[in-house]
Amino acid sequence: MNDRRTGLAFALRLILELLAVGLAFWAALYLRYPELQEENPQYYDYYLQLAIFLHLVWLVLALLSRKLWSSDFKRPSEQIYNISKRWLIHLLLLALFIVSLQGYYFSRLFLIYFYVGMLLSQWLMFAIYLRLLRHQWMPKTKVVLVGNGNRIVQAYQTISKNNSGYDFLGYYTNDANPPIQPNGGLDDLDLAYADELMLATEDPEEVLYWFEKAEQSTTTFTLLPDVRPHTERELQLRFSNGLLLGRFRKEPLQLWHNRLIKRIFDIVVSTLLLLLTFWWTIPLVWLVNLFSNRGPLFFAQSRPGKGEKPFIIYKFRSMRINKEAESKEAVANDDRITAFGRWLRTYHIDEWPQLWNVLRGDMSLVGPRPHLWMQNDKYRDVIKHFMFRQTLRPGITGLAQVSGLHGDVASDDTIHDRVRQDIRYVEEWSLALDVSILIRTIFLPRP
Repeated sequence: MNDRRTGLAFALRLILELLAVGLAFWAALYLRYPELQEENPQYYDYYLQLAIFLHLVWLVLALLSRKLWSSDFKRPSEQIYNISKRWLIHLLLLALFIVSLQGYYFSRLFLIYFYVGMLLSQWLMFAIYLRLLRHQWMPKTKVVLVGNGNRIVQAYQTISKNNSGYDFLGYYTNDANPPIQPNGGLDDLDLAYADELMLATEDPEEVLYWFEKAEQSTTTFTLLPDVRPHTERELQLRFSNGLLLGRFRKEPLQLWHNRLIKRIFDIVVSTLLLLLTFWWTIPLVWLVNLFSNRGPLFFAQSRPGKGEKPFIIYKFRSMRINKEAESKEAVANDDRITAFGRWLRTYHIDEWPQLWNVLRGDMSLVGPRPHLWMQNDKYRDVIKHFMFRQTLRPGITGLAQVSGLHGDVASDDTIHDRVRQDIRYVEEWSLALDVSILIRTIFLPRP
């Protein structure tokens, strides 16, 4: 999608989403209190303040959402999922907001009406948005193609699509064997009506010639470098100090400000959880261990961390002391697990000491789960991209776990699926995704 169309499409979708919030709010208010403004003006003012808060929160969530900026609608289901995820975060933020208020009371029935209505209206507005993108009034960039090679074919296939945002004016070349049927030779090309010229060539002098020619005609110049390897992954190109650099993956946490945001979030949340839980979990686990299964309170073990650097992971001990801890993963109905340890594992309480690992910087709240060393040794050369998951700090929970891939590694297919989810997390990280995974972790089914 071209730049002008991208900006307009983003603004259009943002307006439609905010309209959906307003539509749901006023519909819910009318259903619950049809005469509220006349009967209780002060209470009505409280709801007006709530309306401002609801719109602002949705606006912030929308601006933080990478999917909202995306123009790729090959799988609209991903966009629907993104809307639903932001809807859930919005609901939780409102709950925190209401808890923090003193003296303000809002109808629970109104909130039910509003959130059901908002989810439905957001889905409806997205469907309207997709239809509006196909209308002729959406701006299109008039483009001409020049050059030769496979990039011309790929560019033509892209810009000739109905919803590409481009108006194809023609392809011009003096090549004796053009990759597609040309509209004429280079002498026939008139840039007066073109908004953009796309050039595919390996000749530096030709690049400079058409760059200057396009500028003289106030036409945008775009180079189509033929540097795409034989892979299905999209190559991310950028210039740095005069060098053209390409990467196969988007890695948001390569940016220092994203790493800082994630680290601050880890420290704040883990500190709060430690203060809220450890005053009762440590005495409880210690007392039960004292009378049921004597031994150390904590289980400490070396695991591979970020960059495969070793760190010591901490857990509440849920097994009897055994010699297979380093070489054998715990499985369902493992006879090494004590009765109390099984209860700890059921409610994931055995993982809580890892909050200390988070504070130390060994782990993150969300990230790929740290495997045993023997699992890394087993799968690094067997599963493609397995070690890519080690580019991040391991997490207490992760996208794989909330996708149903938690517990022991039941088969090689299971580890393949986990690696795919871990890689997806690395490439799609956002603070909203971390919050969503933490919330979904709370509602994981108990074994």
